[in-house]
Amino acid sequence: MSAFNRSGALALAALILAACSESEANKAAEPPVQTVAIEPVSQSAALGARNFVGRLAPVSTVDVSFRVGGELIEMPVSEGTKIEKGALLAALDPTDYELALRQAKLSAELAKADFERKEKLLGSNSISRSVFDQSETDYELKKVAAENALRDLSDTTIEAPFDALITRRLTDAYTNVQAGQEVLRIQDISEFRVKISVPEDVLRLVNDPDLIEAEAAIPGTDKRYPLEYREHNTEADAVAQTYEVTFGMAPPSDVNLLPGMTVSVAVNSVAPQSQEVYSVPIAAVDTRADGAFRVWVYNTETGAVSPREVEIGTLVSDRVPVLSGLNIGEFVVAAGGQLLREGMIVHPMGAF
Repeated sequence: MSAFNRSGALALAALILAACSESEANKAAEPPVQTVAIEPVSQSAALGARNFVGRLAPVSTVDVSFRVGGELIEMPVSEGTKIEKGALLAALDPTDYELALRQAKLSAELAKADFERKEKLLGSNSISRSVFDQSETDYELKKVAAENALRDLSDTTIEAPFDALITRRLTDAYTNVQAGQEVLRIQDISEFRVKISVPEDVLRLVNDPDLIEAEAAIPGTDKRYPLEYREHNTEADAVAQTYEVTFGMAPPSDVNLLPGMTVSVAVNSVAPQSQEVYSVPIAAVDTRADGAFRVWVYNTETGAVSPREVEIGTLVSDRVPVLSGLNIGEFVVAAGGQLLREGMIVHPMGAF
């Protein structure tokens, strides 16, 4: 072989080796990533059965007070007891108010007699119209005074406005109380209100309460009770960014529950799948500088990755539902998004 041919062969071999080395170097420069294929799941499965800590509350709490003052002579209730609507809660000494009513009635009777007499005199033109009008006004005022005295007397007793739980006695019997002074605290427990704090993806469902099912479980027992939606707050908690949702529960007869106790609340979505929902590993979700959520989509043709903003739900186990932003059949990087940049060529290591 001539020297020229030998040198040409050597140059060609060197070019082949250089090309192979460059190809191997480029491949080595491609960071390996694990990818996951996007497949739809049911919306209820994506949201999953969610558990929350709930706190029992009464329908209402009322601090009872008298509209009049006097000596408290009777409070026949004990803390922690339940009473029926209309039962006596407390009573003042009525003596002064009975005397005031009697006096007001007598004054009204005298005013009535004077009015009737002057009405006859007016008919015979024996008195002026102004004198008669004054008598009529005086009679009306005395009737009002008698009605006020009767109301004051009735206000010396307080009856339960509903089936109530006596939670606290705020004063003792045989003490003088002022009008408006709170003497007793009662709670309406005709049903229990169960309050939980939920994230926004669960709150969306309460716009139609028929789309959720909820039940309360009593810690330490196997007892479970159905819950019905009552109301929800539309202002998020400033720290947790959750919303308070209130359910109603009939008071159980087989366990002693009181306001303030905690229960475990399970919330299940029974919403129909109105949109395609996907579930990805939590590690696949990255955040932008402005706090928006994104994933890195892998292009199977070019081998490049690019970020895409997504709307996510709340973490379920080690996966998170993606409510919008992805399409079936696409691939996303399963982890390590913080190390990627737009257009980077990566080397997939298989599906997650």
